[in-house]
Amino acid sequence: MPTNDNRARRTASTPERSVDAPLVSPMFPARWSPRAFLSEAVAPASLDAMFEAARWAPSSYNAQPAPFVYARTETDLERFLTLFVPRNRRWAAAAPVLVVCVARSHFADGRPNPHASFDAGAAVMSFCLQGQLLGVATHVVAAINHEAAYDLLRVPAHSYQALCAIAVGRRGERHILPADLQALEHPSPRRPLERVAFEGTWPPHSVDHSD
Repeated sequence: MPTNDNRARRTASTPERSVDAPLVSPMFPARWSPRAFLSEAVAPASLDAMFEAARWAPSSYNAQPAPFVYARTETDLERFLTLFVPRNRRWAAAAPVLVVCVARSHFADGRPNPHASFDAGAAVMSFCLQGQLLGVATHVVAAINHEAAYDLLRVPAHSYQALCAIAVGRRGERHILPADLQALEHPSPRRPLERVAFEGTWPPHSVDHSD
Protein backbone atom coordinates (compact mmCIF):
# COMPACT_ATOMS: atom_id res chain seq x y z
CA MET A 1 0.00 0.00 0.00
CA PRO A 2 1.42 3.47 -0.86
CA THR A 3 2.34 5.74 2.01
CA ASN A 4 0.77 9.16 2.52
CA ASP A 5 4.03 10.71 1.29
CA ASN A 6 3.85 8.71 -1.94
CA ARG A 7 0.26 9.77 -2.53
CA ALA A 8 1.25 13.37 -1.81
CA ARG A 9 4.13 13.25 -4.29
CA ARG A 10 1.84 11.96 -7.03
CA THR A 11 -0.61 14.78 -6.36
CA ALA A 12 2.22 17.32 -6.37
CA SER A 13 3.19 16.26 -9.91
CA THR A 14 -0.27 16.75 -11.43
CA PRO A 15 -0.80 19.73 -13.78
CA GLU A 16 -3.02 21.47 -11.22
CA ARG A 17 -0.47 21.06 -8.44
CA SER A 18 3.05 21.45 -9.84
CA VAL A 19 5.39 23.06 -7.32
CA ASP A 20 7.80 25.96 -7.91
CA ALA A 21 10.10 25.22 -4.95
CA PRO A 22 11.21 21.57 -4.93
CA LEU A 23 12.10 21.51 -1.21
CA VAL A 24 8.47 22.07 -0.13
CA SER A 25 6.91 19.17 1.78
CA PRO A 26 4.58 17.20 -0.50
CA MET A 27 1.82 17.40 2.10
CA PHE A 28 1.13 21.02 1.10
CA PRO A 29 0.27 20.49 -2.57
CA ALA A 30 -1.34 17.15 -1.69
CA ARG A 31 -3.93 18.83 0.53
CA TRP A 32 -7.07 19.93 -1.29
CA SER A 33 -10.77 20.25 -0.49
CA PRO A 34 -12.87 17.37 -1.83
CA ARG A 35 -16.64 17.16 -1.87
CA ALA A 36 -16.83 13.37 -2.10
CA PHE A 37 -16.73 11.92 1.41
CA LEU A 38 -17.20 8.39 2.63
CA SER A 39 -19.68 8.04 5.47
CA GLU A 40 -17.39 5.73 7.49
CA ALA A 41 -16.48 7.10 10.92
CA VAL A 42 -13.21 8.94 11.53
CA ALA A 43 -11.20 7.20 14.23
CA PRO A 44 -11.45 9.14 17.52
CA ALA A 45 -7.66 9.09 17.85
CA SER A 46 -7.29 10.73 14.43
CA LEU A 47 -9.83 13.42 15.27
CA ASP A 48 -8.13 14.06 18.62
CA ALA A 49 -4.79 14.43 16.84
CA MET A 50 -6.27 17.00 14.46
CA PHE A 51 -7.63 19.10 17.32
CA GLU A 52 -4.32 18.67 19.14
CA ALA A 53 -2.47 20.05 16.11
CA ALA A 54 -4.83 23.03 16.08
CA ARG A 55 -4.14 23.59 19.77
CA TRP A 56 -0.45 24.17 19.00
CA ALA A 57 -1.04 26.80 16.32
CA PRO A 58 0.58 30.20 16.99
CA SER A 59 -1.60 33.06 18.23
CA SER A 60 -1.14 36.67 19.25
CA TYR A 61 -0.08 36.88 22.92
CA ASN A 62 -0.76 33.13 23.07
CA ALA A 63 -4.46 34.00 23.40
CA GLN A 64 -5.51 30.79 21.62
CA PRO A 65 -8.77 32.40 20.51
CA ALA A 66 -10.12 29.67 18.22
CA PRO A 67 -12.11 26.86 19.87
CA PHE A 68 -14.01 24.29 17.82
CA VAL A 69 -17.47 22.76 18.19
CA TYR A 70 -17.99 19.48 16.37
CA ALA A 71 -20.60 16.87 15.54
CA ARG A 72 -20.27 13.14 14.88
CA THR A 73 -23.57 11.65 16.09
CA GLU A 74 -26.49 11.45 13.68
CA THR A 75 -28.52 13.95 15.71
CA ASP A 76 -25.72 16.49 15.97
CA LEU A 77 -24.76 16.10 12.32
CA GLU A 78 -28.32 16.89 11.26
CA ARG A 79 -28.26 20.05 13.38
CA PHE A 80 -24.88 21.21 12.13
CA LEU A 81 -25.86 20.54 8.52
CA THR A 82 -28.60 23.18 8.74
CA LEU A 83 -25.84 25.81 8.96
CA PHE A 84 -24.58 24.95 5.46
CA VAL A 85 -26.02 26.76 2.45
CA PRO A 86 -28.08 24.40 0.26
CA ARG A 87 -25.44 23.96 -2.48
CA ASN A 88 -22.88 22.77 0.09
CA ARG A 89 -25.38 20.76 2.09
CA ARG A 90 -25.75 18.41 -0.89
CA TRP A 91 -22.23 16.99 -0.46
CA ALA A 92 -21.47 17.83 3.19
CA ALA A 93 -24.31 15.54 4.31
CA ALA A 94 -22.07 12.52 3.68
CA ALA A 95 -19.23 13.69 5.93
CA PRO A 96 -19.06 11.76 9.22
CA VAL A 97 -17.75 14.77 11.15
CA LEU A 98 -18.75 18.43 10.87
CA VAL A 99 -16.80 21.12 12.71
CA VAL A 100 -17.47 24.81 13.33
CA CYS A 101 -14.60 27.13 14.23
CA VAL A 102 -15.28 30.30 16.19
CA ALA A 103 -12.94 33.08 17.29
CA ARG A 104 -12.97 34.84 20.66
CA SER A 105 -13.14 38.55 19.86
CA HIS A 106 -11.39 39.86 23.01
CA PHE A 107 -8.28 39.09 25.01
CA ALA A 108 -8.64 37.84 28.58
CA ASP A 109 -8.25 41.41 29.90
CA GLY A 110 -11.17 42.65 27.78
CA ARG A 111 -9.17 44.36 25.03
CA PRO A 112 -10.40 43.69 21.48
CA ASN A 113 -8.30 41.11 19.68
CA PRO A 114 -7.99 42.24 16.04
CA HIS A 115 -5.90 39.16 15.23
CA ALA A 116 -8.43 36.54 16.38
CA SER A 117 -9.63 35.49 12.93
CA PHE A 118 -6.04 35.39 11.63
CA ASP A 119 -5.04 33.12 14.50
CA ALA A 120 -8.11 30.97 13.91
CA GLY A 121 -6.96 30.51 10.33
CA ALA A 122 -3.63 29.18 11.59
CA ALA A 123 -5.46 26.73 13.86
CA VAL A 124 -7.72 25.56 11.03
CA MET A 125 -4.75 25.01 8.73
CA SER A 126 -2.98 22.99 11.43
CA PHE A 127 -6.14 20.93 11.84
CA CYS A 128 -6.36 20.27 8.11
CA LEU A 129 -2.68 19.42 7.62
CA GLN A 130 -2.71 16.95 10.50
CA GLY A 131 -5.70 15.36 8.86
CA GLN A 132 -3.78 15.18 5.60
CA LEU A 133 -0.95 13.32 7.34
CA LEU A 134 -3.46 10.81 8.73
CA GLY A 135 -5.32 10.29 5.46
CA VAL A 136 -8.33 12.29 6.63
CA ALA A 137 -9.72 14.82 4.14
CA THR A 138 -11.11 18.23 5.08
CA HIS A 139 -13.13 20.87 3.26
CA VAL A 140 -13.34 24.30 4.91
CA VAL A 141 -16.55 26.19 4.14
CA ALA A 142 -17.03 29.90 4.77
CA ALA A 143 -20.56 30.00 3.35
CA ILE A 144 -22.56 29.09 6.44
CA ASN A 145 -25.40 30.74 8.30
CA HIS A 146 -23.20 32.55 10.80
CA GLU A 147 -26.06 34.16 12.71
CA ALA A 148 -27.85 30.84 13.21
CA ALA A 149 -24.67 29.26 14.55
CA TYR A 150 -24.79 31.19 17.81
CA ASP A 151 -28.18 29.85 18.89
CA LEU A 152 -27.74 26.41 17.39
CA LEU A 153 -24.36 25.79 19.04
CA ARG A 154 -25.00 27.96 22.14
CA VAL A 155 -21.98 30.11 21.35
CA PRO A 156 -22.04 33.54 23.11
CA ALA A 157 -22.43 36.01 20.24
CA HIS A 158 -21.09 38.90 22.33
CA SER A 159 -17.77 37.11 22.85
CA TYR A 160 -17.21 35.00 19.74
CA GLN A 161 -17.41 35.26 15.97
CA ALA A 162 -18.57 32.22 14.00
CA LEU A 163 -16.05 31.85 11.18
CA CYS A 164 -16.40 28.66 9.17
CA ALA A 165 -17.40 25.03 9.07
CA ILE A 166 -15.21 22.06 8.15
CA ALA A 167 -16.39 18.79 6.64
CA VAL A 168 -14.14 15.94 7.77
CA GLY A 169 -13.87 12.34 6.59
CA ARG A 170 -12.23 9.84 4.30
CA ARG A 171 -12.13 10.94 0.69
CA GLY A 172 -14.52 9.14 -1.64
CA GLU A 173 -14.47 8.62 -5.40
CA ARG A 174 -15.75 11.35 -7.69
CA HIS A 175 -18.57 9.19 -9.06
CA ILE A 176 -20.47 9.20 -5.74
CA LEU A 177 -21.26 12.90 -6.25
CA PRO A 178 -24.14 14.30 -8.32
CA ALA A 179 -23.12 14.81 -11.94
CA ASP A 180 -22.81 18.60 -11.70
CA LEU A 181 -20.47 18.34 -8.70
CA GLN A 182 -18.25 15.71 -10.27
CA ALA A 183 -16.82 18.35 -12.59
CA LEU A 184 -15.64 20.34 -9.56
CA GLU A 185 -13.94 17.39 -7.85
CA HIS A 186 -10.26 18.04 -8.53
CA PRO A 187 -7.37 19.93 -6.91
CA SER A 188 -7.41 23.63 -7.78
CA PRO A 189 -4.30 25.38 -9.14
CA ARG A 190 -2.35 28.12 -7.38
CA ARG A 191 -0.70 31.33 -8.49
CA PRO A 192 2.99 30.96 -9.36
CA LEU A 193 5.51 31.66 -6.64
CA GLU A 194 6.66 34.95 -8.19
CA ARG A 195 3.13 36.31 -7.71
CA VAL A 196 3.05 35.38 -4.02
CA ALA A 197 6.35 36.58 -2.51
CA PHE A 198 8.04 39.91 -3.35
CA GLU A 199 11.52 40.69 -2.09
CA GLY A 200 12.25 44.18 -0.79
CA THR A 201 9.13 46.04 -1.92
CA TRP A 202 5.75 45.69 -3.56
CA PRO A 203 6.06 45.06 -7.31
CA PRO A 204 5.64 47.88 -9.85
CA HIS A 205 2.12 48.92 -10.81
CA SER A 206 2.80 47.66 -14.32
CA VAL A 207 2.81 44.09 -12.97
CA ASP A 208 -0.64 42.55 -13.06
CA HIS A 209 -1.27 40.39 -10.01
CA SER A 210 -4.98 39.87 -10.52
CA ASP A 211 -6.43 36.57 -11.67
